[in-house]
Amino acid sequence: MKLLSITVPAVVLLSLYTGQPKKTTNIQAATLVSPVSLSLKASADSSATIIDGSLRLYTQLQTQAKSLKKEAFMSAWKGYQSLLKMGKLHNKQVMTIIDFSLSSLSRRLFVVDLQKGKLLYNTYVAHGMKSGKEYAMNFSNKPESNESSLGFYVTQSEYEGKKGMALRLNGVEKGINDNALTRGIVLHGADYADGQACRRQGFLGRSEGCPAVPVEATASIIKAIHHGSAMFIYYPSQQYLEKSKLLINNKIRQTGLPAVYPQP
Repeated sequence: MKLLSITVPAVVLLSLYTGQPKKTTNIQAATLVSPVSLSLKASADSSATIIDGSLRLYTQLQTQAKSLKKEAFMSAWKGYQSLLKMGKLHNKQVMTIIDFSLSSLSRRLFVVDLQKGKLLYNTYVAHGMKSGKEYAMNFSNKPESNESSLGFYVTQSEYEGKKGMALRLNGVEKGINDNALTRGIVLHGADYADGQACRRQGFLGRSEGCPAVPVEATASIIKAIHHGSAMFIYYPSQQYLEKSKLLINNKIRQTGLPAVYPQP
């Protein structure tokens, strides 16, 4: 396989997490993508440079997962840069994107290795039962709402819970998802998150607000993203995009990218 070289901004190089997630095989529900070489070169810390690098990275990732939307990736990238500058990230090598604008029967969770420029996982993920059926459309930060919360999270430690291995998620956007720990919002495995099994009913099973993934993929995903990586739950909500300080305060906005994306 011919290796591709992609230039990305120097900010990715800042204290990158050096641990590598374990390679796993025979995970039925998750899609593992072949690695592609990524050449990282130092460059000026400017908005134009950051956009150029991120668009190059997106183009490469999109060849691995056609369903990865540009607007979801670019929003995730901007928030990642903000969290990086704030010193919030320990595991800087990976970034997780959950795109709730897609059908629950789509593989709408993407785990990206930013250092190597490859997609580690692309699999199913459930939304909260009160957020919608096939599509998530309602979101809440309130306890016991049984709805998903949008925005940026920083992963914490894993633990063994009632549903097996789970990963705590710290919502870092005040008023948007900062009740995540109080609500017990975690990434965990669930039988109802098996997309193939749920196609008969027309939508994926739903959680109490947690991003639940296929059981077979849970342990490997958690090991790849635990201990301080960025997770972004996306939906083209005008209210969220106008409220998120991690997006509003990022200078990438000043270079022509749309501040608000259209509703689906």
